[in-house]
Amino acid sequence: MTMWTVWTLALVAVTLLLLTFRADLDKAHVILVFLLVILGASAAGGRALGVVLSLVAFVIFDLMFLPPYGTLVVRNPLDWLALVAFLVTSLVAAQLLYMARAQRAAVEREIAAREGERLKDALLAAVSHDLRTPLTSIKGLAHELSQDGDERAAIIEEEADRLNRLVTDLLDAARMSAGNFPVAPQPNALDDLLGVVVRQFAGRPDRNRLDVSLDRPDE
Repeated sequence: MTMWTVWTLALVAVTLLLLTFRADLDKAHVILVFLLVILGASAAGGRALGVVLSLVAFVIFDLMFLPPYGTLVVRNPLDWLALVAFLVTSLVAAQLLYMARAQRAAVEREIAAREGERLKDALLAAVSHDLRTPLTSIKGLAHELSQDGDERAAIIEEEADRLNRLVTDLLDAARMSAGNFPVAPQPNALDDLLGVVVRQFAGRPDRNRLDVSLDRPDE
């Protein structure tokens, strides 16, 4: 059964129970019992359910617990005060419960987001550590080979340094997204940047396809 069905049946059951003792009950007792049902419905089923049950309970209270019974007529002016107080209290309670649930959900989402950021940072740190260890070994071996005059070893060593910088950039990007990394942009010479690109492609088999030119190198 849905929450609407469950709490509607609960309101009906409570009404029948109160009718059994109607002669011995004060109006305040009826109001308190109905409010408990409405609060439970609002907490379990949301604001809409709480508002609807508030209106239904308002009509039931008038029909069955305010004389003359079985009519919507209210003879005693003080009974109007009880009716209005009950309706306003139940509606406000439903709204407050809705706001409390929404606030709790927002807090839970914020906590989940923070936990996700922490997990991502931890994964990045672990991956970077796992990558840097073999990169250090590769660079060391390439450096030893380069001592024997092997030019390819120098390229391998340079590529290992580039991969190490990429790993560092990944960690820096994660810190930037978390707002924990100070950014200080600096100008770079275009010819220097293009020189870095050319060196990065130096080890590729199709490096001869790379054509770089500057029309205004003086600027």
